[in-house]
Amino acid sequence: MPTPTQKKFQRSMNKIERQSSKRGSDKIYSYIQDRYISDYYDREPKARKRIKKLQTFKYMTIATITVFFFICFVFAPFNRFAAIPFTIMVSSVPLMVFGIIHPALAFMDGRSRFTVIWLYVLIFIVSFIVTGLSLGVDIPTAETVN
Repeated sequence: MPTPTQKKFQRSMNKIERQSSKRGSDKIYSYIQDRYISDYYDREPKARKRIKKLQTFKYMTIATITVFFFICFVFAPFNRFAAIPFTIMVSSVPLMVFGIIHPALAFMDGRSRFTVIWLYVLIFIVSFIVTGLSLGVDIPTAETVN
């Protein structure tokens, strides 16, 4: 003689089987996920969803940097070619932040966060120096001061 819990379970299983037969035989009901899935690996982890959202944010940031570069290149009051290393310098900062969050967001699949930080800091420093050199900043000497 089945207990009330077993009867309730049997009723719910019959209900799920009826719904399953209406949906098709390729999907099964997952009690853990509380929905129909095709197999155990059908579920997408929450972390992957966050990374996908950050991927779109990354591309929006890159598009903004590209527009900034174009504006800086066209309307530059200084040497136009200084806009190139200046834009690289400005773009290395958000890419380094994205790389700290997840290296794949900084176009560094399979790399460590330390490598991402090291590379983008190096890019920032080199582009900072090249920007300064391309602007032709004069360093005051003893002859020009007098």
